[in-house]
Amino acid sequence: ARVRGEIVDKYPEIAGILDKVFETLDLVTLQTLNAKIAVEGRNAADVANEYLVSKGFLK
Repeated sequence: ARVRGEIVDKYPEIAGILDKVFETLDLVTLQTLNAKIAVEGRNAADVANEYLVSKGFLK
């Protein structure tokens, strides 16, 4: 995962957390999430939150 250096410097644990999230984002998943935004007109933050909750990254 590519995260800005300043962010990793301030929150070093974030790189490992984001790596776990990015590992779940295969092509089909990304296409599905993008379709919810582009085709269905859903809010990107809502789609992202729903996905992260469904994968157990957020409660």
